[in-house]
Amino acid sequence: MDIISDLMEWDDGEATREFDWLKVMVDYKFDRYQGYGPGVHFYISLIHWLGQFQDVEARKAAYRYLRHHLVFIGQSELHQLIKLGMPEMEKDARRLIAKKQGISYFETWTNAGAKRALRLMSLRTLYVGLSDGARVDIFRRDNDGLLTNEQVVASSEISNDKWGSLGEKLKDRLKQSGFPEAEQKFERVCLIDDFTGSGSTLIRPNGAGWDGKVFNFCRQNNGRAEIASQCHVQIHHYLASSKAKSTIEEALTAYQATIPKFSFNTSYSWVLSPSPHVVMGAGSDPDLIRWIDSHYDPSIETTHNCKDGKPIALGYKQCGLPIVLEHNTPNNTIALMWATSKNGSTPPHKMRPLFPRIDRHIDNGQSV
Repeated sequence: MDIISDLMEWDDGEATREFDWLKVMVDYKFDRYQGYGPGVHFYISLIHWLGQFQDVEARKAAYRYLRHHLVFIGQSELHQLIKLGMPEMEKDARRLIAKKQGISYFETWTNAGAKRALRLMSLRTLYVGLSDGARVDIFRRDNDGLLTNEQVVASSEISNDKWGSLGEKLKDRLKQSGFPEAEQKFERVCLIDDFTGSGSTLIRPNGAGWDGKVFNFCRQNNGRAEIASQCHVQIHHYLASSKAKSTIEEALTAYQATIPKFSFNTSYSWVLSPSPHVVMGAGSDPDLIRWIDSHYDPSIETTHNCKDGKPIALGYKQCGLPIVLEHNTPNNTIALMWATSKNGSTPPHKMRPLFPRIDRHIDNGQSV
């Protein structure tokens, strides 16, 4: 504690106030970060992180960002976002049925035909996790009674045998629910993921074609007998940036024109505010922007996090996000939160992370 107080040059009153806040956040959130190694706790990481800045003004800017801007999504918050997933997806199902039947949204609760169509759609819906972060185990338990185990798949890479089993279970489900004459195919697929910061991982142009998780799912399953000839794909994220939301919706509109079998819609449990107080960029606190830019080391750039050749001081795709998830820190978050300078580099400033990021990609130590 004394080391942190000395680094920050706090007087007794400031130290009392700040350590009260830190104790709550460390006990409730920060010490639960899963990116720390054995024996490492938040306070140790904070000392090293603050200590990398040579002058107290830079350390004060760093602490101000931690204190007033960082958004740490712990396990309890993520579970709440997961609980919000099904109600959001059900809203879009009702909008879809209302549009098909030419009625108002509110009439889907009273119109007999709409109620039957919604029940049938719920039976013919498949829920697919796009990553481990989708936590489909929690999603399934939270919605016990609304769906069956046979309607939830943990991975978008679905084998032929698994598709066959899903189709057979769908037939049984329809017969047992009083719809023996209904088409025994999935009319709706809900693709679920935890977080999107830029939207490019989900769907993006790639030269004359397309790439991303949605493209790969549709390409792999375009001819599947178990999927209806006109299938609606609902894409739900528990958490998204405003930038990702607009990027995804624009890209899906263009992509849909290339693949008539599928139609698309998006929903979110929570969309982060685009306010410059929240997302660093134009209009943000100029002192914080200077702090971010002046403590940047280009050696952190790789072929995976710097595909456009632009500095990533504000994170991948310059998203400027303040997000830390309990299991990892997105690379869309400002780099000073997660980045480590490469061994052997001699930049003006060597970066040390507060919340070390666990990277899925290996770049063989090469920067771009």
